[in-house]
Amino acid sequence: MGLLEKLLGDLFGKKKGREEALLESFPDSEIVFDVHNFYQLPKIEAIITGKLLRGSLASGMRLKVLPSGKTLTVKYLEADEKRIPLAVEGQLVGIGADGLTTDDVKGGSTVVNAEAQPSRM
Repeated sequence: MGLLEKLLGDLFGKKKGREEALLESFPDSEIVFDVHNFYQLPKIEAIITGKLLRGSLASGMRLKVLPSGKTLTVKYLEADEKRIPLAVEGQLVGIGADGLTTDDVKGGSTVVNAEAQPSRM
């Protein structure tokens, strides 16, 4: 494929973006969150930042990080450096949780509801 064909294909939507591919990978998951960064804070607290592609998030929800399979409970949510009670689809948000390490979550990971399984595409 030539450079011009590739550029035109990208321009006219022939190539799937990361967000679309993630949504298709988890068709049955109520929550799909694309992880951009992970920050380990003092003690055991951590913040996962990214974009909520599907669903809504609230404190107390049980989620799973993939590919590690580590489960977590949402301790709190942040947007624009403020605590928020609810995150909605399309929002850039930070998820506060305990007990996560850089072995569990990295930029490029995906967070889904705890029971979700990837599709067998």
